[in-house]
Amino acid sequence: MIGIAFLVASCSASSSTASNSSTVSRLISKSQNAVQSAGSVHFVDITQIGKTDKTLTGDIGPTAAQEVLTESGVPTLQVRFVSNTVYLLTSSTSVLQFTLELAPATAQVQTNKWISLTASDKPYAAITQSLSITSALSIYFPTSTATAKIGATRTVGGIKVIPVTGTSNPQKNVSAETTVFIAAATSLPAAGTLAAKTSSGSESKQGIFRSWGVPVSVEAPAGSTPYSSIIG
Repeated sequence: MIGIAFLVASCSASSSTASNSSTVSRLISKSQNAVQSAGSVHFVDITQIGKTDKTLTGDIGPTAAQEVLTESGVPTLQVRFVSNTVYLLTSSTSVLQFTLELAPATAQVQTNKWISLTASDKPYAAITQSLSITSALSIYFPTSTATAKIGATRTVGGIKVIPVTGTSNPQKNVSAETTVFIAAATSLPAAGTLAAKTSSGSESKQGIFRSWGVPVSVEAPAGSTPYSSIIG
């Protein structure tokens, strides 16, 4: 796959498009409807915070999903959703403490081990919500169409796209400038960029979205420990 930064930086521009709020609103609504109709997607999302980079790769479908997070090239988190069960494996004790609410000592023991969660487990709902197309894409769509702008049609990775730039709120009390590149032929997002400034510094994100509508198949890990048996 061609690098995200290269794709965005090497976009070739053509004709411009009007940017009144009603035009922007229709374009975004059409894209969001196309996303829901497609139902599944493969994505690569790169986050850069200072000199640290994190890459989230995933496949999301209506009944199955999987994501892998790597930090500076090292896998730190894997999550799978299959047969209404969440499977999580991480090398981070902080993820286990804050996401699964495990005690520090328990978290230390459970690192690098698959943990399974079902609908009756407290963290299940939040995790499954994060394994959704909406979660993967929402930060790239401008939150206000009144100030968003439609840019010149261009080509990204061989796909003719319409860029829409505006503001987004990826986290509480954080404002960012975001651009979603909407495929002219399908109205589906092909890529997205985001730049934010926080109290601790700057953050940038770049995403590529492919294989829209392709069925997602995920295998459960060979062995896992039920969350209920860990939490007591």
